[in-house]
Amino acid sequence: MPGVGTPGGSGILASMAIAPEHPTVQLLFYIHDDVNPLLVESMRQLVSDLGTSRTWLLEPPAFVDATDALEAADNPEDLPLHTVGGLLEQHSLLPPWGDDVPPEVDRTMFEETRATIAALSAFSARHGVEIALELHDEFIGAITGGVPDDAILEGLLGEWERALGTPPTAMTPRPRP
Repeated sequence: MPGVGTPGGSGILASMAIAPEHPTVQLLFYIHDDVNPLLVESMRQLVSDLGTSRTWLLEPPAFVDATDALEAADNPEDLPLHTVGGLLEQHSLLPPWGDDVPPEVDRTMFEETRATIAALSAFSARHGVEIALELHDEFIGAITGGVPDDAILEGLLGEWERALGTPPTAMTPRPRP
């Protein structure tokens, strides 16, 4: 939606249409396989390209490259958890906040999420890795071999698109007969 924000910058409509105290949720996506320097750099580039590919409602996705030290590992040979991916922040649609989100903002957030999943699907296919997605710290699905699972296609995108009242698109599933 033109004029919603600035490419790679803060959203304008979001700050005008949504109360400042409206909570946000974070869609975390990350490589769910062993990572190497090439994958780290490729993901960094994907997140950068995604950030400049469109106008974002709040902020473009942020690159994540974090290593969590194991505090109380049962096995001293356990390796620290290395997370490489990105983070997309959006307005919460969870009750009771969802009713405060104007339809055009809801539609824009859906389009942002769908574009992010499409880019992640291409990355997964190109690099032969699985990409996991978490929303609000809950696992919601994975993309394997470039194909989002049913939890993403039907549970996230399909349900969201039905709630918007529009027909399914190429990435969202059509009702099964």
